[in-house]
Amino acid sequence: MPNINRVKNPYPRVRSRGVLTSPANATEWAKDVNCSTPSFFLNYTYSPGAKLGETEVMNDIVTPGFAKRSAAGEVIITPMSKSRTVCTSSCTYGGAIQTVANSCSSPAKKGIYETRGDILGYRLQSTGGILYPDALITDADVASLMTEAGTQCRANLSANSKNDLVESAAQAYSLGLPLISRAKSVHLWLNKYERLVQTGHDTASAWLQLRYGLLPTIADMQAILNGMSAVPRRDRKTFRGSATMRLQRVDTVDVGGTVLRMLLKRNTTDEVTVRATTVAETFLDGLSEVGLTPGNLVTLPWNLIPASFVVDWFTNVADYLQASVPALTSGILGDCTVTKRTRQVQYSVANTYVVGTSYTLVSPANGQFTSLYETKNRIASLSSPGLVIRGDFRLDNLIRITDTLALFASRVGTVFRDPISGRRRM
Repeated sequence: MPNINRVKNPYPRVRSRGVLTSPANATEWAKDVNCSTPSFFLNYTYSPGAKLGETEVMNDIVTPGFAKRSAAGEVIITPMSKSRTVCTSSCTYGGAIQTVANSCSSPAKKGIYETRGDILGYRLQSTGGILYPDALITDADVASLMTEAGTQCRANLSANSKNDLVESAAQAYSLGLPLISRAKSVHLWLNKYERLVQTGHDTASAWLQLRYGLLPTIADMQAILNGMSAVPRRDRKTFRGSATMRLQRVDTVDVGGTVLRMLLKRNTTDEVTVRATTVAETFLDGLSEVGLTPGNLVTLPWNLIPASFVVDWFTNVADYLQASVPALTSGILGDCTVTKRTRQVQYSVANTYVVGTSYTLVSPANGQFTSLYETKNRIASLSSPGLVIRGDFRLDNLIRITDTLALFASRVGTVFRDPISGRRRM
């Protein structure tokens, strides 16, 4: 039998599907109204505009015997990159104009010029090629998200528990009677209008204590009661961290020729999500199950600082402190960081207008052009732990707005309160 060379070493692979093609050329047609040749005739042909269609390309590493080796317990993480581009256009008409001056001898007639086809794609990309959405998120922002996700993942590894008795105890200590006092102030706020400013401060503080203190504490304590009876064991666990940033820009773009022009509304979005993963062999007992680990003990002083949870809302201080402590009971088997990015832009015709006084607008342009560009990359490592501003610290959802208003009201209320007696200043 002939010798068969079996592939044993990993090798790169490239796969692709789909194609982006140039659209049909947009054209300009003309005719003279009521002249001897009333039919439209081809007056001009534009060059191809932005390409249309969908394409996808993936680069990865093939590992021979992957399924068998994974089943045997081996952790295999290889680099991967993937991109997807989708460009579509619904523009079929570019508008029509009519001359003001006569175009025939006698009797007086008007000349009409009409644009047909995907003139929008041509105006946006007159040289052809692919029209990609703008990048709103910088490379520095992406690096910060990778640091945030990696730090959170390492912090979870250092904690090595589902529950955190240390943090729950700190939260319970910081809540105590202040929460009861704030609950009373809510009642006063609802019944005494003259104490609106003072009790507004207390109501805001009560909301923050409820959202970041009481509810998580109750959930932790319930889980801790179950963890105390855990049997010591070694276990393979997956620890994760994630960070997200999303930006949006809405503006207008003016495109067109010397006479007929279009005002386009441009809606651009850019979203990046980073997911960090660590697979590790861990040792679990009753103490680690409830959160009595070196990583959690290190964060205890921070959790006892008043309003430290507010700082953690903006930054990742708690995660950084916890991630800085080595996970003594864990053996890391593999790290992985996956970065997914979605950029999209949509152009839609908001207005069609004529420049000058020699022509008038007969009919406007129509349609919209959309470009979507997605990328996904995987690397077999994590970013080193670091202090960063959280990527999702933006007023893009209702709960963030509520938190911000509560913080603002909490600070404003102290301006009208006497620092000694706690009464409202007149």
